[in-house]
Formats: sequence, C-alpha cells, structure tokens
Amino acid sequence: MRKGEAVTAKYQLKNRKNAVVGIIAIAIVLLAAFFLLKYFHKPAVKTSPTYSAGVIKLNEVLKTHPRYNDLLKLYSERESIAAEMRALPADPSAAKLTDDMENAFVDFAQQKNDMGIQIMNSNLQDEMIAKEKDLRAQIADSMKADIKKENDKYENAIVNCSLKLDNAESLRLTPDEVNNLQGEMAQLKNERAAKVNAVVGKYENYVQAELHKYYAERVKYFQGVLAQKNADNLAGVDAQQTAFKDKRDAMIKEQTDEIAERKKSYIALWKKLDDKNSEIKALRESMINDIASKASMFAVMYHLDVIYADPEDELNEIFSTDDEWDSLFDNHVVTTASVRDITSDVIKQMQDAD
Repeated sequence: MRKGEAVTAKYQLKNRKNAVVGIIAIAIVLLAAFFLLKYFHKPAVKTSPTYSAGVIKLNEVLKTHPRYNDLLKLYSERESIAAEMRALPADPSAAKLTDDMENAFVDFAQQKNDMGIQIMNSNLQDEMIAKEKDLRAQIADSMKADIKKENDKYENAIVNCSLKLDNAESLRLTPDEVNNLQGEMAQLKNERAAKVNAVVGKYENYVQAELHKYYAERVKYFQGVLAQKNADNLAGVDAQQTAFKDKRDAMIKEQTDEIAERKKSYIALWKKLDDKNSEIKALRESMINDIASKASMFAVMYHLDVIYADPEDELNEIFSTDDEWDSLFDNHVVTTASVRDITSDVIKQMQDAD
C-alpha cells in the first residue's frame, strides 16, 4: 500500500505542474494577443460633419437682442422728428413792391379821371340835346310867323299863275304864253323857297350860336369839376399808396420774422434728427458688436474660418437699407454644404445671458 500511494502522489504532482504550465502559456498568449490588438489594430472611428464657415440669420438674432425694442423706439422717434420737419410750411416768397404795383395807384387815378371825362362827355351830350330842344321850342313860333310872312308875299302871284295855267284852254292861251306862265310860276316858287330858307337859316344860325356858347360854358364848368376831382383822386391815391406801403412793410416784416422762426425750428429739428441718427448708429454698432462677439465664440467652438451674415434674410421694414447691418460680416453668399448655421446657437447664448 505504501508503494502504490507513492506512485499516485508522483503522478498527481506531475499533473499539477502540467496544469500550471498550461495556465501560464494561455496567459502569455492572451497577453500577446492584447498587445497585438492594441498596437496593430485600428478600430473604426465615427466621423462627424466638419464645417469651414458659419452663417447667421441676422434678422432673427436682432429680434431677440435685449436692446431690440430700444432700437425700434429710436427709429420711431426719428420718424416723428422727420414728420415734424415735413410738416413745416414752405417759406413764403417775400412780397416786394415793384414799380408796376406802385404805378397801379396812379393808373387807377388816371382811370378814374378818364372815366370822369367819359361821364362828362355823356352828361354834356345829354345837356346839349336838351338845350337844342329848348332853343328850338323858343324860336318855333317866331320862325313859323316869319316863314308864313314870306309865303304870303308870293302866295297870290303863284295862285294867279296856277289858275291861268289851269284855264289855259278856255283863255285861249298860246303855247308861248303857257311856257311864260310856267316859267314865271317856277321863278316865284324859287324866290319863295330862297326867302323861306333864309328865314330858316337865320334861326338855325341863332340856335347853333347859342349851342356853341352853351357848350363852351358847360365844358369850362366840367373841366373845373374834373380838375378838382382829379386832384381829389390823386390826393386819395397818395394816401392809399402810403397806407399800402405801410401795410406792405408790416407784412414783409411779419413774413421775414416767420421765415426766421421757421428756419430756427428747422435747424433745431435737424439737430435733433442728427443726434437721433447718432444714437441709432451707436446702438446699432453696439448690437452688431455684441452679436459678432457671441458669433466669434461659436467660430472658435466649431473651428469655423469665417461667419457670414445671411444676405437673403431681409430686415424688418422699419430699418433703412442704408443701415448696413452686416458691415461687420462679409456679405457673401455661401451655398455649400460645409456652412454651419449658428443662428440658434447665438440666440440661445443671448437668451441665456439675460
């Protein structure tokens, strides 16, 4: 039994040594495999998109800026100032006295004088007609009597000749006698007509002489009246012209004062407008610088070479196109897939800062 136990113990020890050696060998193989994998095997790396440029939608960022409402208020105030300037009335053209305007008073006086002459002529004509009618009425009876007297001188002789001619046949008058009677009667009628015309001419000359005398008297009277009226008109014109000049001078002074006051108001409003533009410019630059500084943080974070302002993103219509909001950004259209939109990042950064 002792010999068998010794053999068994010997085999057991040998098996233990073999097991230890196997374990060590496996460990060496695993360790070698680990180092091989570590130094020679490259695991697959997950890639993420890379960007070389960024873009920012300036309009969206501006509307979230904490000073945006302040900027809107400044623009509204600037528009109110501009409206006040537009509401100022235009400068009136200062009225100046011209020679024509000054002479207008003299012309008016002359027109009144000419009108007076026309009225005088019309009145004188009416008076002359009435005077002639009166004179003819005065001489009518005398002239009629004188004409009858001349007619009566020839009436019997003409009647006798007429009776003889009417009864020439019964009186057995010869043709020569008839011719003589006709010639005698014609001569009597001509003499009678001459006498009557002389009477009429005498009275007509009397009427014309009286009319000429009356006309001269009335013309002299009217000329005196017109001269006095003309003098009165000129005196009135001088007074009116003086009053007009005084009123005109006062009006020009008032207009000059109004223009000076209006210019003063305009200059004051212009200064307010210039100051308001300076405020807007300062706030605008401050907002842009703030946005640019926040955008630059993301340029570093995302390894971006440049950030562009989106040129197609129109600003609110209240902003003038001359404001050049993207002056701190290169206004360049970027359409490649390598552009990263950092608008939301900047907006979040701005909101977090509040």
